Amino acid sequence: MIEERKDGKNPFIVVNEERDSKASKYLIRQVQYPFKTNEEYERSIRYPMEYEWKTLSSFVDGVKPQVVVKRRSMIEPVKWHGKKKNSQEEEIEAEEV
Repeated sequence: MIEERKDGKNPFIVVNEERDSKASKYLIRQVQYPFKTNEEYERSIRYPMEYEWKTLSSFVDGVKPQVVVKRRSMIEPVKWHGKKKNSQEEEIEAEEV
């Protein structure tokens, strides 16, 4: 029975194998956007991003922005090309307000 536990071979350590309900609220349920699998996400956070741990060029490549815009230049807003509401839906919303 004792050998089946994770701490069975070491008499000085006791490992609690029950699920911690307080910590479960911090676990993610889905993988974040740029990643497709859990392994990709874990691989990306496995290595530190600090410049002390990497070469200068790899650090700069990792933290540089994807889009570079000159100062004081106009940035056009993103246009939404979603489904337009028909006139009946607009009337219903106007009545609710």
